[in-house]
Amino acid sequence: DNFFRMSIAEQQEELSVLESMYETDGTYIPLSREQPPFSFQMLVTVDGSDDEFEAELPNEGQSSTSKLQNKIRIKYLPPLILQVSLPDDYPASRGPDFQLRCSWLNSANLSKLCRNLDEIWQGQSGYPVIFSWVQWLQHDALKFLEMRPEDLFLRWNDSETSQGTDPRAICESGNMQQIIYQILRYGKVRQHEKFLQDMQECKICFTEKPGSQFYRIEGCGHFYCRPCFHDYCAVMIKEGAVNKLRCPSTKCPEMLPPHIIRDSVSPEAFAKWERLLLDKTLDSMEDIVYCPRCKAVVIEESDNSGRCPSCFFVFCTLCMESWHLGTKCMTPQEKVKII
Repeated sequence: DNFFRMSIAEQQEELSVLESMYETDGTYIPLSREQPPFSFQMLVTVDGSDDEFEAELPNEGQSSTSKLQNKIRIKYLPPLILQVSLPDDYPASRGPDFQLRCSWLNSANLSKLCRNLDEIWQGQSGYPVIFSWVQWLQHDALKFLEMRPEDLFLRWNDSETSQGTDPRAICESGNMQQIIYQILRYGKVRQHEKFLQDMQECKICFTEKPGSQFYRIEGCGHFYCRPCFHDYCAVMIKEGAVNKLRCPSTKCPEMLPPHIIRDSVSPEAFAKWERLLLDKTLDSMEDIVYCPRCKAVVIEESDNSGRCPSCFFVFCTLCMESWHLGTKCMTPQEKVKII
């Protein structure tokens, strides 16, 4: 019992160190911390994976002249995920149980990393090893595999060694299309997070603020601070220029998405924008007219008739009088004579 109590005490001390070093940046994620067996994840960003680079795709069946076009520009690779569970007798006599997961390394290369983690443990058996594992994965994993980030797609088909696949090596992508999609999606999320954290300059008021105080237009990538967007949208809506609510950047044709407009103005102004936009859209539609009695929107039929869905009035869309099938519309002079 004393042996296991000492092991648990060492484990808690190691976890406290990991928390103090890695929890604030999201590297350390506790899974079971209250009582043993303790388990957690370490999200390890390997050196060079945050740099922008061009990764070459396999050039199968293509001529050498097309090789230069067969590349993808990448910024940010997803981290290696080291999932750890600490047995009762760690670190005194047994190493941690673990899995190593990744979306851009295949099972063969992940297996090599798993076996090297075992060797690191054997080299310092009896002592806490998680920090050493994290440091090695971060700084030396790609060197150990003799791989550059630029070659990650070319190395996707690396074959297994004679030792076979390690069951602790979990590849999270089934094919090349999945790995490309996951990498690009992760990169987009990371770039947005970095934008929110960094200081940005508004191109309208020229003040610097954290990116979290900006709106970024998805289609064109231009961004402006929230107060400037508020003033810009409020003025445009007040003037009724709803079709001109585009990106403020000169000559940029991108329309502002509704969520930016909604967040930038009062509920009353946003309701006015929706109403004006609907009216202008309906006015531009050739088969839309308005009921002469209740002003409801009516779809014009091919015979120039309209039936109001609100008050059920059937009318001629040419003269806006009651429907007169088979007779011509009355002229103004004829209407005067009747009166």
